[in-house]
Amino acid sequence: MLFLCAFVLTSTICFGQLSNQIMGSWTIVSLKYTYPNGSMFEKHEFKYPTLKIFTKAYYSYGNIYNDQGTLDAAGGGRYSIVGDTLTEKISYCLNPDFMGKESRFQIRIENNKLFESGTLPIGLKIEEEYKRIE
Repeated sequence: MLFLCAFVLTSTICFGQLSNQIMGSWTIVSLKYTYPNGSMFEKHEFKYPTLKIFTKAYYSYGNIYNDQGTLDAAGGGRYSIVGDTLTEKISYCLNPDFMGKESRFQIRIENNKLFESGTLPIGLKIEEEYKRIE
């Protein structure tokens, strides 16, 4: 039931050690979302995987939400890292409100865990923790 995307492998300019550490496959272990109206949602247990995959130049993500492997969120594009800021340039996505936009996250990687925090183009503030699976 793993969600995999085909990537065209090209190179990009990324700065710092984080660009090397982020490459690989990650699965979410916790999340906290704050909506524009101030309401919050937290989750720490996941029956189905949410995966995020980084190559040298591209990222992709997918969220499976049922036993049939149906996606409720998926997308990807190019990314860059400068310092501890990850910028994702969204070139494809199930949600048309994200198309052609950028998301910026503060990130850190510790003990094979990726921590992201930032605001999505729709105003949703996110804090996500992933663990490396590859």
